[in-house]
Amino acid sequence: MPSWKDGEESSDEEELLGMDLEQHWANPGTTIDASFCGRVADASITCRLHLAPCMKYVAFEGRDTGRRFYGCVVPQDGIDCGVAQWVDAPWPSIMERCLEKIWEMSHEENCGRVIDHAKYKKELDKVNKQLDTLGDQYSQLVEEVTKMFDWADQNNRVMIDE
Repeated sequence: MPSWKDGEESSDEEELLGMDLEQHWANPGTTIDASFCGRVADASITCRLHLAPCMKYVAFEGRDTGRRFYGCVVPQDGIDCGVAQWVDAPWPSIMERCLEKIWEMSHEENCGRVIDHAKYKKELDKVNKQLDTLGDQYSQLVEEVTKMFDWADQNNRVMIDE
């Protein structure tokens, strides 16, 4: 639902004021797009911290999925320089909310898989311990049966010799 009444329009200024600038400038997860990759030919686009030429990226997570941007080539000292310049305009707010919801659902699904995997691993470890215990008991039984047959063979030989 739009936050304005019929006949009114939202302004770009209102949208900018509502944005979380920290999240807006942070370097999002990226993916490779063959049509938009490599170093920037224009040397005027540099990262703010290292003043190095930027690389071309395509965002692949969160509300900016699919948007192209220029970002730092290699974060040095673990510092994320962030987005130097966006190439594409922001998505409409409804699209951003949809993308955020889709990514949230994806993360929830992945977390569920991690939890299921952990439960499976615990059960597997439990079964493996039981198998090891049964294997040890089986080996002990075989050893005792072998001793019993050896004892019986010795007693039969003693009886035959007498």
